[in-house]
Amino acid sequence: MNVVLDKEVTEEQIKSNHLICFGDFHSNEYLRSIAAKLPIQWTKDTLAVGSRKFESGKCVPAFCFPNPRNPKRYVVINSGMTYREFSNVSNSRQIPMLPDWAILGIDSKDDAIFAGEVIAQGFFDENWSLPEKQPTPAP
Repeated sequence: MNVVLDKEVTEEQIKSNHLICFGDFHSNEYLRSIAAKLPIQWTKDTLAVGSRKFESGKCVPAFCFPNPRNPKRYVVINSGMTYREFSNVSNSRQIPMLPDWAILGIDSKDDAIFAGEVIAQGFFDENWSLPEKQPTPAP
């Protein structure tokens, strides 16, 4: 796995690799370049999943989607922590168990086991679109 800065992603890397991006659409140059073509929109004030809106200061998205600059590869947007220290007890917790997309609460209490609240989550349809049915809150 190669680690590169967001501003140093090359066309060859976009062509040949899935990309895992950390940060948000303001701090990550690559995410900013594809933001308008992603199904989850994120502004300074609002995070929008379809018609459902969330307050940006209280939550962040995490999702996987075909890369708009190369739909044969995926881009993973990881804007928040999905697990904490407890993950070292078992390797089954080292990969977050989330569907295609999730909205993570960053203002809820976290501890050594939980990273906070999963506010909403869901799957894209077979065309990588958000289903017409509104996303349901996480259990």
